[in-house]
Amino acid sequence: MSVFNAGNPVMREQLFGDGTWAAQSSRASTMTVNGAVTASLILTAICGAGAVASYGFIQHNLEALMPMFFGSMIGGLVLCLVMSFKPASAPYVGIPYAAVEGVFVGAVSLVYAKQFAGTKIGGATGELILLNAGLLTIGTLAAMLTLYRLRIIQATEKFKAVMLCAIGGVCLFSLVVMVARLFGVSMPWLWDGGPISILISVAILLVAAFKLILDFDLIESGSRAGLPKYMEWFAGVGLLITLVWLYLEFLRLLAILNRRD
Repeated sequence: MSVFNAGNPVMREQLFGDGTWAAQSSRASTMTVNGAVTASLILTAICGAGAVASYGFIQHNLEALMPMFFGSMIGGLVLCLVMSFKPASAPYVGIPYAAVEGVFVGAVSLVYAKQFAGTKIGGATGELILLNAGLLTIGTLAAMLTLYRLRIIQATEKFKAVMLCAIGGVCLFSLVVMVARLFGVSMPWLWDGGPISILISVAILLVAAFKLILDFDLIESGSRAGLPKYMEWFAGVGLLITLVWLYLEFLRLLAILNRRD
């Protein structure tokens, strides 16, 4: 999933920064930071509920794991592309997207709990990994938001350029790994708990964490530019994508560290 989340296609700066759409919107129906925050909270809650529900369902119906995994992955990508090309659809497509993304998160979480926890499905160790990943994601969000609000980290042009290169590197790396697996190339060093696997995982986590700074900046830029009200949902979806990416990378790191035990 990282290969899709890393680029965060719905959070494109050209949609937020130039104010082109502002002239087409009345002041009473323009994007606000509070509106974007509200949309983000709603979408995140729906995604979380979908993850919990799908986790519980698949746990007792293992034959549904792969259909729900691939179905939600493909469905989420399609809905994301729809919003990317037609941002005005975000208030209507964003909620089903969050639900579908929740199914994907639930399916992936169950796979990690089953394969990397060292216990049976539903075992304490497996669920503890999931809980830790969720808490770390929330903590990272809070920390990056604090750093951004205090202007300790700012989305300068240099910062954006570095992040663009870093995100591009993650996408390229993910693509190479995916293609290699399709051709049966084994890469045990990605999961063996050695220094290389840990270093790669931490590096990707840092990119995902700093991507939050770009998301916050784009939300503020959209508000200042007076973009249409529906862009609040568009921005909320973009932030949700980054959060899901961050959660999945925390799961991967915790699974790698668990293998070292």
